[in-house]
Amino acid sequence: MNSGSSLTLKNLTLSGGNGSGAAFGGVGGAILNLGTLALTQCTLQVNSANQGGAVFNFNGVLTLTQCTLTANSALQGGALA
Repeated sequence: MNSGSSLTLKNLTLSGGNGSGAAFGGVGGAILNLGTLALTQCTLQVNSANQGGAVFNFNGVLTLTQCTLTANSALQGGALA
């Protein structure tokens, strides 16, 4: 998500994402956040990246409410970085 943007996601499952080789050096297996992001009742599972297996939050605002993060992996920040 771009800097200056806002997004709210509800009742969503993100699974199997792989941030390796993507922009920013392979970060954020499911989500790369540079803006304002709110996740509510979401599941992030089995995502992987170099940093932030599920979510890499880069100078953004991240709010998680009743979310489940399971089996995400990264060299740094297994689920969140």
